[in-house]
Amino acid sequence: VEKIGKDAFRRDEKTFVVEKKPEKGRRVLLEERLLTLAFQSDPDILIDEKVSSLIKTPLASRICQEYGKFRKSFKSFSPSDFASGLPKELLEGFAQMVLVDIGDSLNSQSLAKERELVIRELKINQVRYRLEVFGVKIRRYEKEEQWDKLKKVQKKFGELTQKLSLLEGSGEKGIILERSQK
Repeated sequence: VEKIGKDAFRRDEKTFVVEKKPEKGRRVLLEERLLTLAFQSDPDILIDEKVSSLIKTPLASRICQEYGKFRKSFKSFSPSDFASGLPKELLEGFAQMVLVDIGDSLNSQSLAKERELVIRELKINQVRYRLEVFGVKIRRYEKEEQWDKLKKVQKKFGELTQKLSLLEGSGEKGIILERSQK
C-alpha cells in the first residue's frame, strides 16, 4: 500500500480514496451537547427563550422546534414518544444525542453545572461572532470615511467587548469538547 495523497492510497495499481465526513465545528458540538444534557435531565430548558435563542444550527434548532410542539401535546417527556413523532431526517441526529453516555457518575447537580457551562460557552461564541461582524463594519466605515456610522459601531463593539470579558471571567473555565469520529 502506497500513500499518494492526503486521503488517497494506491495498491497494486488501484487507487482508493478514503472519504472523511466533515468535522463538526465548536458551535455544533456545543449545541448538540446542550441538547444531550437537556434530554437526559431537563428537556424543558429547550423551550426557555434565553436558551432557545442560543441554538442556531439547523439540526439542533429543528429538534428544539419539534420539542416545543411535542411539549404542547404531552405533559412529560419520553424519548420514545418524542422520537416517534420526529421527521425522519431528524431521527438519526436525535438518537445520537440521546444515546450519548454522559457518565453514571454525573448526578443532577453536576448535569446542571455542565449545562450552565455549555450555555455560557454558547453565549461567548455568539458574542465573538457579533464582534467579528462589527469588526468588518468598522473596517468598511473607516475605508468609506463614514464617521458617524463608525462611531456608533465602535460604541457597540466596545459594549460587546465588555460583555465578552464578563462572560469569560465569570464562573469556571470553559469546557473541552472532543470531535467525535463518526
